[in-house]
Amino acid sequence: SNSDCLLLNLPNYGKEQLQWGQDFETLSERLFETVQPHLKENNILVCHDWGCYYSYMMDQRHPGTFQHIVALDVGGRVRPSARDMLLIAGYQLLLTLCFLCGLDWVTRQFVRLLGHSGHGVNSRMNYPYYYFWKH
Repeated sequence: SNSDCLLLNLPNYGKEQLQWGQDFETLSERLFETVQPHLKENNILVCHDWGCYYSYMMDQRHPGTFQHIVALDVGGRVRPSARDMLLIAGYQLLLTLCFLCGLDWVTRQFVRLLGHSGHGVNSRMNYPYYYFWKH
């Protein structure tokens, strides 16, 4: 059996840097256009974090394209408490503010607080939070 594996980076997470990133609908369709030439039978889509949101949008717009979706690091069935909801909204709004104001250092400090190095991290990576809260 012949298989292909594609690795896609969202804008601002790789070489492509866009000042405002892209909204969910535009980027979801753009990702689909990127993978479409490589599609075969029995396609499996593995996605992570915000990529899960975009991937489910692709699946809704193009039903039957993916036989399976493997979603990693997404809280789809979590029932957070009121306190948890406040913490989630708080960090998401903080990262939205970082995106809007170009606060790279705050974004890096936040990811360091979560145990990551912060290397290569910038505030332009926060655009999904902006588009999420914008709607």
